[in-house]
Amino acid sequence: MKRKYILLLVAAMAAFGAYAQHEPVDLGLSVDWASCNLGASAPEQYGAYYSWGETATKSVFSWNTYRYGNSDALTKYNKSDGNRTLAPENDAASATWGGAWRMPTKAECAELLDKCTWTWSNRSGVNGYIVTGPSGNTIFLPASGQREGSEASDVGSWGCYWSATLNHRSILVAESLSFDQGLSSVEVASRIVGQAIRPVCTKNSVEVSLPDPSTYVDLGLSVKWATCNIGAKNPWECGEYYAWGETEEKRPDNYRYYSYGWCNYKFGEKDFILKYTAHDGKVNLEDGDDVASLKLGTPWHMPSVAEFEELIKKCRWTWTTWHSIKGYKVTGPNGNFIFLPTTGAIGVVYDCGKIVGCYIGPDYESFYWTKEKSLNENCAEILYWKKDLSPKISGSYRCYGYPVRPVFK
Repeated sequence: MKRKYILLLVAAMAAFGAYAQHEPVDLGLSVDWASCNLGASAPEQYGAYYSWGETATKSVFSWNTYRYGNSDALTKYNKSDGNRTLAPENDAASATWGGAWRMPTKAECAELLDKCTWTWSNRSGVNGYIVTGPSGNTIFLPASGQREGSEASDVGSWGCYWSATLNHRSILVAESLSFDQGLSSVEVASRIVGQAIRPVCTKNSVEVSLPDPSTYVDLGLSVKWATCNIGAKNPWECGEYYAWGETEEKRPDNYRYYSYGWCNYKFGEKDFILKYTAHDGKVNLEDGDDVASLKLGTPWHMPSVAEFEELIKKCRWTWTTWHSIKGYKVTGPNGNFIFLPTTGAIGVVYDCGKIVGCYIGPDYESFYWTKEKSLNENCAEILYWKKDLSPKISGSYRCYGYPVRPVFK
């Protein structure tokens, strides 16, 4: 026992040492951001440039020098393996700095854009953005440009920073945080170009704490249930809608439901699913594809079929209205309750080539994702009900947009 304790202590100290060696900045977001780029020793330095998925810098950035083959035959992060997020061994930040450090996801880059104030500035003769978070703390992102072939371009006028996320439509490009003096957004770039990397690390990476009691309800079951859906501030709000296995809510252009079709689903198309198939044997969403786990952190996760079945069988379901929203008051064996609003769904009837779009209104049907794939590979299990039908477990196309009610043990 003593030896086991010492080994755990050594591992924790090693993780903390890697965390502390490079200064994290708490911007008040879901992750802490490094104070400088990978390969830099000061915030104003551009640092090293990397092709996407490579862990060493180089002098020439082209398909001829790319680690994972060429545009006609990619050997990893392709249609066959279905991987859309860099593994730690292919993540330059994780491989170089170690510990809890890694490259940011597309969602984390979007959070940096959406929740922070961006101010174009010149710092020590270097153009870039001062990014001020909700906490009042800041980081500086220099306009690093990018490298293609042996040449650098747009240094001082344009910033390009890799995320760890492959584009969901094309395996030839990956998501990149990009900006100039007038615009900042998440764009795509060819995997071969050289871009800077600004690492992130998970908050409280050494210690795991239990959620705030105000965010969950103990119903007397095997898991605690969240008070609200993901993205909701109150129990009666529907919150955000996600395709199964995706961790970002899709933003609409003119018609929101157009985003939730097979044409832009993360894991392939209706008849060509890339991940969570009979081939890979995966049934339950991995943590990186579980929106509850990714957004709320350990120990939160999306509910399993068994956990929803327990909620159905061991609780009293009462149809009611709360703040003008119809839904179920679900009372547990111990008398505590949660409210599940009737949510509707966002989806398309066929595909993006034949859009017969439909938004199923909240007054009619309700859908909540589980973390489990259905026997039919293009479907996943859901909690489902409508006005004249009691809640039950059913299946639905993975590309549709449904809410998530998190749980933890």
